Amino acid sequence: MIPNRSIRPLGVMMQIRLDTRRVPFSLFFTLMLTLLWSAPGLEAQVASDPTGFHLGARLNGSAIQYENDNDTESGRGLGLALGYGFNRTVTLYAEGVGANVQTLEANDTYTLAHVDLGVRLNLGGEARSTLGFVSLGLSGWAAGMDLQGDVFSIAGAGVTLGGGVAFFLNPSASIDLGFKWTGGSFTEAEYQGLKETIDVSATSARFDIGFSWWAGR
Repeated sequence: MIPNRSIRPLGVMMQIRLDTRRVPFSLFFTLMLTLLWSAPGLEAQVASDPTGFHLGARLNGSAIQYENDNDTESGRGLGLALGYGFNRTVTLYAEGVGANVQTLEANDTYTLAHVDLGVRLNLGGEARSTLGFVSLGLSGWAAGMDLQGDVFSIAGAGVTLGGGVAFFLNPSASIDLGFKWTGGSFTEAEYQGLKETIDVSATSARFDIGFSWWAGR
């Protein structure tokens, strides 16, 4: 059996309550949004073209709350994204994000990872350099912690909703601000080579700021 003490540090687990003191990225995002939105002449000088293949890199702030746990655990990390825009409106994307999360009940950290596959809808005409977007996707997620030399891990899947703003510096490059909310469950735990079926609901929220580049411009 997997030790009961192993599950608690990961926070056995329902709703998200973001603690902005533990995820300071939100303040940074707000400042960036204000500066970019107010940049003089940006709309008139730069066009956007979200079609074709693009690559992206992200700075990320992640927070998670597990079922039957009133506390939120959070941390920072990095992410990579790949997408293809069929037209100005519809983009298929895949994204992977990892964050180093601080536990609340022990002076320790664990890794929280999300992998998303979904559809993004871009909002705005071809003359605009600032495009809003909303997204819907399926996500796989996992959390892992080192316990006395062995890794205790849990994994599962969920549904992710998102939204944000892309500021195109030119038709092939943009600065992106985004938010994603994931709801789902962890269904498998593993420790010292032993696997066990579990059913632990959780919700997570992710803030990110990043840069995207479109190929072939």
